[in-house]
Amino acid sequence: MDCMYARKGGKLEKLLSVENLTVKFGKFQAVQEVNFELHSGEIVGLVGESGSGKSTLGRAVLGLTPFQSGSVKFLGQSLGKLSRKVFLKLRPAMQMVFQNPMGSLDPHQSVGSAIMEVLRVVKHATDEEAFSRMKCGLEEVGLDSGLAHRYPHELSGGQRQRVAIARALAVEPRLLIADEPTSALDGSAQAHILDLLRGLVRNRRIGLLLITHDLSVVKLVADRAGVMHRGRIIETGSVEKIWSAPSHAYTQRLLAAVPQWRR
Repeated sequence: MDCMYARKGGKLEKLLSVENLTVKFGKFQAVQEVNFELHSGEIVGLVGESGSGKSTLGRAVLGLTPFQSGSVKFLGQSLGKLSRKVFLKLRPAMQMVFQNPMGSLDPHQSVGSAIMEVLRVVKHATDEEAFSRMKCGLEEVGLDSGLAHRYPHELSGGQRQRVAIARALAVEPRLLIADEPTSALDGSAQAHILDLLRGLVRNRRIGLLLITHDLSVVKLVADRAGVMHRGRIIETGSVEKIWSAPSHAYTQRLLAAVPQWRR
């Protein structure tokens, strides 16, 4: 099987449109009237400190956390208005990579088996097809397919995160949400994962919503950014604009917290 996967060029397609999205837990508003868009082949960074609502927003987009008002449109379809049957059919096109791969990977399942299981269930692949595509998937994220028989605890943190990414990509999503995908890794592994994500977005022309507390991570890979504070997006724009001339005092404080050597 040819392991090359690339979506042909052309016009950027609007994948995601979030309008006035509000998420409440009781009386507490975790996300308040948030608006943003994401296109194919684009990386949007969502940055803010812990508790700002950025992870809740990401989960709400995927239907993992219910929202009380506003709308989430994916490929032009309003997710809140879809029947459960239609939503579940569309859901594989939206995937998430979590912060801690040890928590999202089954410790009792080899990494190859974890990817093959997804292919069998979602893509209805035969055992032979699943095995071939699993090997291709590992190679695409920079891992030797010989690692397929290993278990998560036998891999490094960076390798585990690559496996998590390969599993998310196995169902050929159009949208990937990465929630603090590098915060549990050392500096070298962080850089490699960010390079990998940037290459996958360009190659596959998927959209990536990158959730992070670190403005320097956004600067490295994102095209546009939104700064989140107390449940609201308080500033948006190109990464260059936000980095060089932040307009909001909170964004200025975030930038001031970035070590000089990372600027």
